[in-house]
Amino acid sequence: MSIKDANPAMPTTTEVRASDKEAAGRRRTPRWLMPFVATLGALAVWALGMLAGVGDVVVDTGAAMQQVTIVSVAVAGLVIGFAGWGVRALIGKLTGSAARARVVWLVLSGVVLLASLIGVMGATTTGALVVLLAEHLTVGLILMVGLRR
Repeated sequence: MSIKDANPAMPTTTEVRASDKEAAGRRRTPRWLMPFVATLGALAVWALGMLAGVGDVVVDTGAAMQQVTIVSVAVAGLVIGFAGWGVRALIGKLTGSAARARVVWLVLSGVVLLASLIGVMGATTTGALVVLLAEHLTVGLILMVGLRR
């Protein structure tokens, strides 16, 4: 008499290995990777804007004109991404409930995303406005969704 005969509900080794492979296929991207994914998204938007012939993306900050370069896009994406990762971890620790933490994160990150769009209004051309808007939405939505769990 085998263990399987004694308990038919107990999975065999082959069944356990198959379910492990299925679970591995469903694994989510780790949270620490989200800042890099968001930055790559912003860089892709910037590159598409340059390929589309937008030209220089310049923002009038009020005090000066600031050109948005590939370096500034990468640095801003990483800084915002890792700041978001840290805030999400803090929210998870403070709320004590995964469901509550998810709601707090989505609301807070949505407010930050909307606030970031104020800076987009300083774009000096329509092309720059479109590129900046797409960059902000790309980074914001990747971080919102990627860090929500």
